[in-house]
Amino acid sequence: MVEPFGKANPDMAPLERGSPVMSDTITGDPAEFTLETLASAGARVEIAPRTLRRYVAEGRLPGYRIGKTLRVRPQDVNELFSRSWAVA
Repeated sequence: MVEPFGKANPDMAPLERGSPVMSDTITGDPAEFTLETLASAGARVEIAPRTLRRYVAEGRLPGYRIGKTLRVRPQDVNELFSRSWAVA
């Protein structure tokens, strides 16, 4: 089972600057829920994994911890970059 970061301890202290902000809910069809590493997501959208990690910390991208590994949903990465590059 995938435990989103912060779910195990709901009494966590308020987040401080630089603290990771990660989603505690999973929305959508569970059958379509897949995760990828920051390295594979970064390679796919041609951005450094470190930048994706910063986006998770800033709350711009939901992230999930599986053990010690931080993962993201491909759909969330696609949505982030489709909004970022949209022409106004």
